[in-house]
Amino acid sequence: IQLAGGIPALIVTVLIGSLSDKLGRKLNLIIPVAGTLARLILAACVVQFNLPLAVLIPASFINGLTGNNAALIGGSFAYIADITVEGTSRYFRHAIMTAVLGIVLQVLFLFSPYFWFQALGFPAGISQPFWFSVGLCAFCLLYTIFAIKETWPRQPGSQLCALSNITGFIQLFRGKRKTPRWPLGVLLFSYFLLFGVNNSVLGVFLTYSIGPPFCWAPDYVGYFQVAIGGGAFLSMVAIKLFSNYPYGIVIVSTGFIDSIQKSFHGDALNTFSAAAVGVVQSSSTTVLRTIMSKMVGQGEQGILFGLTSFANSLSGVAFAPLWNLVYASTIPIMPGMIFLIFAGVNLLCAILAG
Repeated sequence: IQLAGGIPALIVTVLIGSLSDKLGRKLNLIIPVAGTLARLILAACVVQFNLPLAVLIPASFINGLTGNNAALIGGSFAYIADITVEGTSRYFRHAIMTAVLGIVLQVLFLFSPYFWFQALGFPAGISQPFWFSVGLCAFCLLYTIFAIKETWPRQPGSQLCALSNITGFIQLFRGKRKTPRWPLGVLLFSYFLLFGVNNSVLGVFLTYSIGPPFCWAPDYVGYFQVAIGGGAFLSMVAIKLFSNYPYGIVIVSTGFIDSIQKSFHGDALNTFSAAAVGVVQSSSTTVLRTIMSKMVGQGEQGILFGLTSFANSLSGVAFAPLWNLVYASTIPIMPGMIFLIFAGVNLLCAILAG
């Protein structure tokens, strides 16, 4: 199911980003929201009418053809870049968006299942959350179409079916510029590696902690999730305070220190202290996005964030099985060795970004 949506999203996210630079920025928001709505409707029907789970495969495929959540996030970052042309406020506004995403996901993870089951019982407590999501997504689609203002209008002579929509990312690096573009490629590669680690480390760490000899109970897992969610807020505060030193934030927040600490953790106190050290880890990818957005023109924000969305989707397809394989292979040698490898990758990204 994940591959059915993830593979087409690899191509579509870049294409939608390029189209938004020519046909309007709202296109980068409307298309993925519409695809998400279609997926949620099919998923709700599966739960409500006991349809085969195989129906979720075309639902995920449709969502992938519209760019998935990665395209929506990339479009949102591009929209913010359009309305923050000057100053350092773009760092903070990007940080607000990342913090909201992190906090909302943690709140939904902790409280949403409990609320629905307590209020509606079974089976309504399972089906109604899906229909609530359908209604909420439909509202978001209507709000995006009719209420959100266009920040980058359609460019004269732009066409929906044009070769330049596909090759736009090549021009981003090969076009004649006053400054060289190889630093942009280095930062994009660092972003890809960092996102791949940050997106995988939590799942690997929880797998590591619920197994012997630690055997975490569900309440410890919940507390740790809350600690990680709080890190999104602290990352926003750190970016606000140190937005004049973006490269310093990237170097400090890549997470190699807390990865080393996690590899040697032996009790709950050390584990949560490692989380405390790494609470601003999510700020590294946020700041890298903003740094790259300031290296390109306003008419290239869509394709740039399309490429970061491509990196997000590719990391989900490539790094999750890779890190699981590495973790399983290194357990006989040292249970926490995977975190030393994470630390090495993070250190490499800090050096490249610095």
